[in-house]
Amino acid sequence: MNERAAVLGQLGKAQERVESFDRAARRCEELLARAVRRREEAQQDAVEKLHTLQALDVSIALVDSRVRCDSAGRVVPWKDKYGTRGALTNFLRAALRDAAPQPLSGAELAKRATAHFNLKLLTPPERKSFADTVKAVLRLAVQRDGVVERLPKTSAKQRNQLYRWKGPTSLSALRAWADAVQEPEREPGENPAGPQVAAQ
Repeated sequence: MNERAAVLGQLGKAQERVESFDRAARRCEELLARAVRRREEAQQDAVEKLHTLQALDVSIALVDSRVRCDSAGRVVPWKDKYGTRGALTNFLRAALRDAAPQPLSGAELAKRATAHFNLKLLTPPERKSFADTVKAVLRLAVQRDGVVERLPKTSAKQRNQLYRWKGPTSLSALRAWADAVQEPEREPGENPAGPQVAAQ
C-alpha cells in the first residue's frame, strides 16, 4: 500500500510536468506565430522599399546618367518607437523623479518603459537591445547632465544597477537637461558619423 501511494504521488508529479510543458508549448506556438507575422510584414515592407529605390535609380539615370545613385550615402531614419523625440528620456527621468528618494533599477525602468510605450519585444536580442538603449539614456543623465546618480552596488549578489533622481543642481545643468529632451534617441552603438547621414 505504501508503494502504491508513492507511485500515485509520482504519477501526479509527472502529470503536472506534462501540463506545464503543454502550457510552455502553447506559449511558444503563440510567440512563433507572432514572429512569423512580423517577419512577413517586414519582408513586404522591404520589397516595397526595394521597388521604390529601383524606380528612383531609373529616374535619376534618366535625368543625368553621369550621377551615381549611391553618392548621397544612406539616411538613417530616426526610430520613432517612443513617440515624439526625447519621449524615452522624459519618461525615464519622470519615473525616477516620481520614485525619489527611492532608487529604481535599470531593469525595472526598462520594464516600465516597455509597458508605457507598448513595445513588442519578442526575442532576447530585442529585449537586450532595448535594455541597452535604456542604459545609454541613463548614462547620459548621470555623466553629462548630472540629474541622476548611479548608486554603488551594496553586495556582489546585486544583479541590477540602481539609479536615483538627483535633479538639476546648477543653471548649466538645467540648460543641459532642457537641451537633452530635444535630442533624438539613438540605438546603442549607433554612429551618426561616417557614410550614414542622420535624419533631421
